[in-house]
Amino acid sequence: MVSVVRDISHVCGHQDSIRIAENSHEKVEKYALWLASKICKECYKLEGRETLNLAAEKLVGIPLPTLRGTDKQIGYATANLSYSAVGL
Repeated sequence: MVSVVRDISHVCGHQDSIRIAENSHEKVEKYALWLASKICKECYKLEGRETLNLAAEKLVGIPLPTLRGTDKQIGYATANLSYSAVGL
């Protein structure tokens, strides 16, 4: 097993130092290139929050019944409804 720390420059412009553990150096390099082609974790989280905020804005004013169930069920239903409103 090869474990290497790589400095990754993401497409969003941010940089991360990430430890990659793979079976070979070739796989480490491929994974590092793949990570560089993606946005960083913080931008990914921000993008998700923006999507949910957009969905919440679209749902304002739509008459919906009050959800009943456990907190977990209501949270799941609300998240799914929000993503459906955005079209994801």
